[in-house]
Amino acid sequence: MYTEDCFAGRVRSEKDLVSSVCEFPFLNPQTGPFHVVGAEPGDTVAVHFVSVEPARDWAASTTVPLSCGVAVECAMNTLVLAELLKGVTTPWPRIESDTHLMSTGSARPLEDALRISQLDLVQWLARDYGLSGLDAYQLVSQAGEAPLANVCDTNYTCVAKIRKEWLPAGDPHRGHHRHLRETATLLPSP
Repeated sequence: MYTEDCFAGRVRSEKDLVSSVCEFPFLNPQTGPFHVVGAEPGDTVAVHFVSVEPARDWAASTTVPLSCGVAVECAMNTLVLAELLKGVTTPWPRIESDTHLMSTGSARPLEDALRISQLDLVQWLARDYGLSGLDAYQLVSQAGEAPLANVCDTNYTCVAKIRKEWLPAGDPHRGHHRHLRETATLLPSP
């Protein structure tokens, strides 16, 4: 999959001022939509990023949280694996890494984005780790992290995350993170 940079490839040197070469508000093109055969409401598409490589000789940089709406972004060539999880409802985007479970919430005001991410992580832990709602709530309240991701766009984005090492035995999203990671090792090098 190829994704374009946030300025649709129009900024090619330090002489290309965004205000001169870009047409507002038509910025930040996204790849998609994607059609997933068999997907229907209530399903989840699990996506594993195998590799993300710059498509051109550029550097990328931003502050975290993204605070002013601009960053040094670049086009990417990305290899992903995707798998359909039938009947697994994911109300908000969720991320599983080797070390953390993360839930995102996007809304305005910022407090709503925070509440969405926190509640979704609590519900995820209750569903996939067998914790009661109150036990999951207490665990996230005491051991969770809440980094801000984006405080400049139409919606703000917060992340609720917790280290896997602090969780009881469980199998989030039916073990698909582990499965997709193992499948990625079988792919030829790009």
